[in-house]
Amino acid sequence: MRIKRAAAVLALAPIAALAAGWLFQRAGLKRDARRYPPQGLLLSRRGRYLHVLHQGSGRPAIVFEAGLAASSISWARVQPLAAGLGSTCSYDRAGLGWTSPLRSQPSLAQLLDDLRGVIAWAGAGDPVVLVSHSFGSLPLLAYLERFPEDVAGLVMVDPVSISEWSNCSAADQHRLQVGAALSRRGAWLAHFGVVRAALALLLHGGQHWSQQMGRHAAGRGATTLERLAGEVSKLPADLWPLIAAQWSRSQSFRAMAEMLEALPACASAIRHPALPVELPVAILSAASSTPEELRERDDWLVGLVEAQHLVLPDTGHWLHVERPEEVAEAIRWCVERARMRS
Repeated sequence: MRIKRAAAVLALAPIAALAAGWLFQRAGLKRDARRYPPQGLLLSRRGRYLHVLHQGSGRPAIVFEAGLAASSISWARVQPLAAGLGSTCSYDRAGLGWTSPLRSQPSLAQLLDDLRGVIAWAGAGDPVVLVSHSFGSLPLLAYLERFPEDVAGLVMVDPVSISEWSNCSAADQHRLQVGAALSRRGAWLAHFGVVRAALALLLHGGQHWSQQMGRHAAGRGATTLERLAGEVSKLPADLWPLIAAQWSRSQSFRAMAEMLEALPACASAIRHPALPVELPVAILSAASSTPEELRERDDWLVGLVEAQHLVLPDTGHWLHVERPEEVAEAIRWCVERARMRS
């Protein structure tokens, strides 16, 4: 009898743990909604909401496009500096930050539709300066190709390689598949409160236990998660609880998985960017960029009248967080030349 009772308890323990985690997550979501309301405006866009953070005033307006799994928060060190140059807008892509998730798989057309809505609101009919980081360069280059009259200047911070991802090798395709699978595992773990618990421990000094939870839950993805946590730690400390709240939601991980899967198609849709000859364009590259990436970026600028490509020493991929002043200076350069052209 005792053996049967013990077996029943053991059988029910995982179910009880999942139920407790689910309740813990539901309570956390309600608490987050009260503590962290949207920082900016919610623009209605085709039955969804786009979150846009506006700072500053003046023309041309400056619109920020974040990296693959990043939100408007990733520009927290740069946007206030750029707000002294003109009206600035950063926004959250679908499923990230405070923006509604999509009802279908993301595509370049959908990314451009959301971006056009933000540009129309920010520019009010005037051309805008576009600023991107990493993956964000893809929708910006595609937008420039389709609507060049809307763009007054372009600043790309360590842009993603078009040639690499449009001709995806088997190894790179495998990396994307693994990344997407780990992201979907993260969504499942977030749904049952595991991510929330790990991030809560990390924020309250329990780094060892948080890392152990991450390693056991994420497996091969633990190293990547720890690297991302290291990059996030370079943002202002008062934003850490907000970032933790956003990454405690399963929709953030689902959005990351979907964008990883969409990356090759987005890159293939551009192939060879043809930038307008007189458009002011600045590229900032991290010191960690490969020679192939640097050559590709130089090729984009061939024949342009107003162009600069700077490699910032001692920087990694998130150089807009590490060196916000240099990024703001590149934006200033672009804004001044855009004004001279207008």
